[in-house]
Amino acid sequence: TAGSTKAPCDVTTIAFVSFLRSEAEAAEIRAKQLWAQADKLIYDHGLEQHFQSVPKKLGGKKAKRKRINDPERNRRKQLTGYTLFMKEVNPTVREEDPSLGNQDVVQKVAQLWSEKSDAQKQEWKSKGSERSER
Repeated sequence: TAGSTKAPCDVTTIAFVSFLRSEAEAAEIRAKQLWAQADKLIYDHGLEQHFQSVPKKLGGKKAKRKRINDPERNRRKQLTGYTLFMKEVNPTVREEDPSLGNQDVVQKVAQLWSEKSDAQKQEWKSKGSERSER
């Protein structure tokens, strides 16, 4: 191209660049295999606590950390009256009008909730707190 200061390429340079790229790709694939093998050994031998923070840097992607089975994390979240109402009413709203999308169903359930009296809402809230305590 006119005004270009780059050196002209010959066939050898192009072939070498192709070779370097294929080698880099093969190395990345091999690195992924080695990471998978290491992860399997870590899991099989219960060594998760020793290797939680080892970052994986492959292909510019952020490494995923394995979740450790934490009993505190697995405890139930508290059910509010609204979430309990949502869980119980959602299927009936879907049955009434199957053509509604997810967002429309949530809006319809929210509208039904807002139409409830304070006493009715309090009943749902007490049901939710009872279920959360179980």
